[in-house]
Amino acid sequence: MSGLSEAVMGDGALGAQLAADPALAGAKLRESIIAKGQELRLAREAVTRRPAGAGGVEGRASETIATEQVDMGGIGEQTEGLGEAVAYGGDDGGAEEGARARVLLSELLDLKAQYLATTGEEYRKSSRVTKRERAAEAERRAKKRQRGGDGGGGNSEGDGGGGEGEGGDGAAHRGDGSASSADRVRQRVKQPRISSSWGTEAAAAVPDVMALPPAAETFAPYSPPDFFKFEVLHVSRKPGSRARVGRITTPHGVIETPAFVPVGTNAALKAVDERQSIEAGTQLMFCNTYHLLVHPGPEIVRRAGGLHKYMNHRGAIITDSGGFQVFSLAEPNEEDGPEMKSRAKRVGKEGSKNSASLLRIGERGALFRSYHDGSSIELTPESSVAAQKSLGSDIIIPLDELPPYHVTRERLQQSVRLSHRWMARSLRAHLADQREQAMYAVIHGGTDQQLRQESAEYLSSLPFDGFAIGGSLGKDRAEMLELLE
Repeated sequence: MSGLSEAVMGDGALGAQLAADPALAGAKLRESIIAKGQELRLAREAVTRRPAGAGGVEGRASETIATEQVDMGGIGEQTEGLGEAVAYGGDDGGAEEGARARVLLSELLDLKAQYLATTGEEYRKSSRVTKRERAAEAERRAKKRQRGGDGGGGNSEGDGGGGEGEGGDGAAHRGDGSASSADRVRQRVKQPRISSSWGTEAAAAVPDVMALPPAAETFAPYSPPDFFKFEVLHVSRKPGSRARVGRITTPHGVIETPAFVPVGTNAALKAVDERQSIEAGTQLMFCNTYHLLVHPGPEIVRRAGGLHKYMNHRGAIITDSGGFQVFSLAEPNEEDGPEMKSRAKRVGKEGSKNSASLLRIGERGALFRSYHDGSSIELTPESSVAAQKSLGSDIIIPLDELPPYHVTRERLQQSVRLSHRWMARSLRAHLADQREQAMYAVIHGGTDQQLRQESAEYLSSLPFDGFAIGGSLGKDRAEMLELLE
């Protein structure tokens, strides 16, 4: 125990406690190894980000000088590039950064040696990997491949040279041209490039952002389906009250309204099983189409027999369109109000923004980056309906946009018109393959009374089965009640 570094031992009572308790000392060493590994990772990234000729290695074919495998605090990675920064220094800054990385590596290996001497076993990374770690690793590898592609070459030792200056897949190759087994396991399939015209190719059909949606006459008149019904059972007799009690009949049961609808985002209620849900009186459950689209995917759910069998739920299910993610996964901007706390958290300490999941939005729909594996997901009115058909929910929602509270009236009106055009397309896709599903339109307009009325009048003229109130309902309860009245 006397070989423990002062940084780990600390002073006074803590040092004495660590000296007397090997298990506690091992835990302290593990924390130090993780912290040191993170320092080493940041140092390595600082080296590799430097442009070629200025102390960095970007754009250069990988010439691994230091290949000792280390576990950088839970991130297994070769230390390739650190040696390159010293060898190709280029300027004092590059040499200093490379030298610092070498020192950190030496300190990390020393901590691991202390861990072995203290616990009698080698330090091993925990086998449990969080979603955030997987996403970070996928993003890091994607950036590494992009750097390789920008170089225009690919690995000269392998067969990864790509056409049109792509530079292959950017993965590290062995001398025989094959990727290591670890890389083959971790490396996700390279995604196709996003067309540069994605956001504009549909704009030619709708050049005016204020363009009106299709007229109601282009749809067949509404015909109530026999599998879905809503009836009003009681209306309040209290003066000024419009409260009522109703009943919705669906293929998977009756919903007494008003009702509390619990949210099972990924097809599961957290810490609540089906038996407890039934005992609590759950009649309708909400699931999120976007998150199920990301993982496990609507096709997996369809092959499992739909959401009801997939999650062993006997009651009615409603799914949304994914439109809320158009709002919540976009980059923070000056229009964000206090309700956008989650987006504000994406702004780093230095004020820089990290990557948001929403890539583009246009007349065609929205394009997302999957937080699960980094792949690109296109969400259009038609694909949203198709996904909800595969999920097999009882009530489905057309694709819509949800602008924040603090926007100009012109921007809000543009959003309402876009949502109307999207919902009209969604309705056509639904009516072409209705199945035993009902579709609810979403009335928009924010806190603008005129836009709310325009939305309500247009959507109620279309053959939807029901209607929901969406968009921002105000900055506080008072404004919400005024809008609802």
